[in-house]
Amino acid sequence: VSPFKHNGMGGTEESEAATRRPRGMVPEDTLWPYEGKIVSGFGWEESPGGGRRWNSGVTLAGAPGEPVQAVLDGTVIFSGQREGYGNTVILEHQDGFLSYYGNVSADGLNVGDKVQRGTNFANISAKPSSDHSEENFAPLFFELKRGEMAPNPEAAIRRLTVAGR
Repeated sequence: VSPFKHNGMGGTEESEAATRRPRGMVPEDTLWPYEGKIVSGFGWEESPGGGRRWNSGVTLAGAPGEPVQAVLDGTVIFSGQREGYGNTVILEHQDGFLSYYGNVSADGLNVGDKVQRGTNFANISAKPSSDHSEENFAPLFFELKRGEMAPNPEAAIRRLTVAGR
């Protein structure tokens, strides 16, 4: 698909799609949801049962009850149990981005609620996921998505931080 369209006067102009953020480009004001150590990174990893699996987000080591902040302004589109994530909140953001927060408790948060960037809206759950049940931390799973694409959140947010944004 061309980023330009015919303007009917013998020329072309940028289409609306060309002026939007490129696919996978994380918004410049994206925050990190929690300041924990990354214990499971983005990409291929060894599975606890053997073999390898794809991790489309990161897992941060947290403490039960610690607050989790919204990485961008958003609207709650899901709050509840989700296979592979545990109790999960999904926020929808501008430009079609979604942020997933797994292994959290978000009492009182409902679908349709608005959450502002930097606001503590959930807490890390005390119950660890099965993948990290022998560790002495509570995991927070974090993932960014835009359509079917899941950019590496660590690299994207680090790039923004290094650039001074």
